[in-house]
Amino acid sequence: MIAFLLMLPVASTLLWLYWYFLPADTGRNRRWRWVDSALLTGLIVLASLFVYSKMHTEYMNAGPIWAELVAVTGAYLIMATGLLVGLIARRKFAKKN
Repeated sequence: MIAFLLMLPVASTLLWLYWYFLPADTGRNRRWRWVDSALLTGLIVLASLFVYSKMHTEYMNAGPIWAELVAVTGAYLIMATGLLVGLIARRKFAKKN
């Protein structure tokens, strides 16, 4: 549970940065909203599965907070990488059209 609370401020900042740096769409906003929603849903599911799996892993000679730190660090990486790939793809497709 602590992992999700630790993830909340960073995830909200990453999402704000993603929406801030999106290119301006001309006429196809509806389609891109679906793509962005699917990307965000997929990243949340992947990060949640990662957190769940790492919270139920036993770490030898580690304290109880270690599982939380490993889970949150991996979830940060998943969210940041996924949003970066989504942003690069959006900018690439915006230049083509």
